[in-house]
Amino acid sequence: MKRAATGSLLGLALGDALGYPTEFDDVPSILATCGPWREMELPSPAHITDDTQMTLALSRALRTATGRGALGPKRLERPLREEFVDWYQSPENNRAPGNTCMKACYLLKTGKPWEEAGQVHSKGCGANMRVAPLGLLPGIDDDVRAGAAQLQSALTHGHTTALAASDLTAYAVRLLARGAEPMGLVGLLRSYAGWRTAPATGRHGSATCGPAPGPPRRSGSSPTAGTSAWPSWSGWRARCGTPTPRPTPAWPRGRAGSPNRRSPPACSAS
Repeated sequence: MKRAATGSLLGLALGDALGYPTEFDDVPSILATCGPWREMELPSPAHITDDTQMTLALSRALRTATGRGALGPKRLERPLREEFVDWYQSPENNRAPGNTCMKACYLLKTGKPWEEAGQVHSKGCGANMRVAPLGLLPGIDDDVRAGAAQLQSALTHGHTTALAASDLTAYAVRLLARGAEPMGLVGLLRSYAGWRTAPATGRHGSATCGPAPGPPRRSGSSPTAGTSAWPSWSGWRARCGTPTPRPTPAWPRGRAGSPNRRSPPACSAS
């Protein structure tokens, strides 16, 4: 597993650095400028983006939390918050970070509970891009891995789709690290997860509301498996209908397009 973890994280960083020069470009523009991706050379210097930065932040949080004992939500939430806030404030956070991560990390910095900091409307890839370390962490079972994957998502991306995607991606990384064939991955993920919905019967805030529609769960497991310790799709701020929007806070720095954003380096083809 140690070798798989090293290779996975190194590959993530290399792919991130290769892709950074083409961020926000469409496929025809990329091909015209860079040629076939297999022939692209690594830029020099090679810059990683917020994808790798937040992956490393999660890795450090996991190292801190597991160094203090068995992994649990309270033990993970504090170092995760600290690492995300450190990333938010870092001068290196100038590579087009996502708006959802910036909004949520600003709120975490002000001391808001993670339940209020997480953006419940957001189901973007910002939580999914960083979850690989949880698929590589040894010594945890499926329920702990699923709960931790969802919690790290919920601090920034609170939509149930974001929670589900993080859970499935962490599981996919775990399967591949254990030798699963990539061609068989979809079937394995389908056997792991079953889509369910819990229809709401009333408007947001009404006494008749049930949990919001949920993301995949493992086949044969209870919809609330593991929820006594971990926030989950059925237990995490159960809502009905459209969540009440909160005012968007103003934060001082780091958004895409801000003056301190570093321009991507030009790509090169061999």
